[in-house]
Amino acid sequence: MKNSLIKTAVLSAVLALTACSHLTDQSGTSSTSAQSVLNQSFAQLEQAAANQNSFQYQLNKEMYKAYFNGGSLSYVLQQGEKGERKVFYKAGKLYGVQDTEGSYEFDAAGKLITALNSSGNALSLSAEALAKKQQELNASGKKLAAMLSSNSADRSVGSIRTGGDAKLNYLCIAKIQQVASTKRVFRSSPNKAGSTSRLTADVRLNGNQYYNMDCQLQGERVVLLSLIQK
Repeated sequence: MKNSLIKTAVLSAVLALTACSHLTDQSGTSSTSAQSVLNQSFAQLEQAAANQNSFQYQLNKEMYKAYFNGGSLSYVLQQGEKGERKVFYKAGKLYGVQDTEGSYEFDAAGKLITALNSSGNALSLSAEALAKKQQELNASGKKLAAMLSSNSADRSVGSIRTGGDAKLNYLCIAKIQQVASTKRVFRSSPNKAGSTSRLTADVRLNGNQYYNMDCQLQGERVVLLSLIQK
């Protein structure tokens, strides 16, 4: 009887250790496996983006590089004082986020289905905390998409019959209005670059924000925009 109790205790301890070494996410998949699958999916999307059209935006020390699959945003690399952040989209909807805190995956309905910490272990969150995280990441993903996706000027530029200087100004000012989320953009100097594909000038936003602007086109598409505050 005593030997039987000892064997049972040992077996229970082994099972407990095994369970602790393989944390699972909500679907029951081990966190190690979930991290591997998610990392592979992110890496494939990032690799595909290398052959896609891109738009780079710099606001002071914050840098964004957006990639497009056709006309749809597919991937955003964000780099700044808080570190690096990668945001992935599928069919125009948020699919995944990878940052200094962890990795997150969403289904087509915007539901957070995988949440891993920076070590690759499944996050243990209450229902309330999970809902909050889901809301925050979805809101952030939508904000990035609104800021960096193609705008109406990009889509209609082919129908505009103006000279190169006017078209350059039109596209660059429209892009500033988009990324800064304001219509109050005033260009206060001539084009210092002296080009029909690059516009460098002084601009004022919202009446009291002054920037050095550098905007570059490739064909009829803005590929680079920087705003450095004076």
